[in-house]
Amino acid sequence: MQALADALKEADKPFDGFDNYYMWLKSMYENKRNLLVEMISKNCNMKPIVPQGTFFVCADASMYINRYQEQTTDSSTHSNLLSLEKSELLPDWKFVAYLIQNKNINVATIPMSAFFEFDEDRAKDDPKCIDLPTSNARSFKNGLTGGKFGYIRFTFCVSEKTILSIGQRFNNVTNFLKDIAHLLLLFYLKTEIKLLQMRIKILKKSFVLKENKHKITSYLVKFFFIVIKNLF
Repeated sequence: MQALADALKEADKPFDGFDNYYMWLKSMYENKRNLLVEMISKNCNMKPIVPQGTFFVCADASMYINRYQEQTTDSSTHSNLLSLEKSELLPDWKFVAYLIQNKNINVATIPMSAFFEFDEDRAKDDPKCIDLPTSNARSFKNGLTGGKFGYIRFTFCVSEKTILSIGQRFNNVTNFLKDIAHLLLLFYLKTEIKLLQMRIKILKKSFVLKENKHKITSYLVKFFFIVIKNLF
């Protein structure tokens, strides 16, 4: 008890240019909070909610989560990366799990849906529930993942170096989503090529190839325009 009393007395003395240790501590965390808020809004393209008394900053990540959901539908092209898609986790859970699992990102955040269970029946009767960022969401019970669970939570009780790295790490998220879009495009084009090859084989078997050059040409032209449409 005496040691604790002595420590409290010391903490009340001037410390590192501040009136006491508590003022220094408050300033340090305010600076880290402000730095994280700046990184989230400017470098991560998310809208943060500036807290008044906590170690955490919540941010609207719905842009990332929605794009992640949209571009990870076809598991055949990236089954190794997105095995979580078959689970009953909600979209924000899947997204934060991906942020941790991807070695090029390794950002640990917290899904806000971890703090509540959305009740569809109650939402129908209570208009206040509709104002939550979980409107139109399905309940945990049925394991469905519809709706918009768009908020994730960051912590700033870490080093400034870690906070500054978040911007670059989220650039890697954007790059991943672009890569997935390219994978889906390649998958689509491969499918079109296979169909084109099948049609040519059918023409070869059914008619003389010379007599059906115009049909083959039309298929090639159609395929060419499909490629151009998806690339630009």
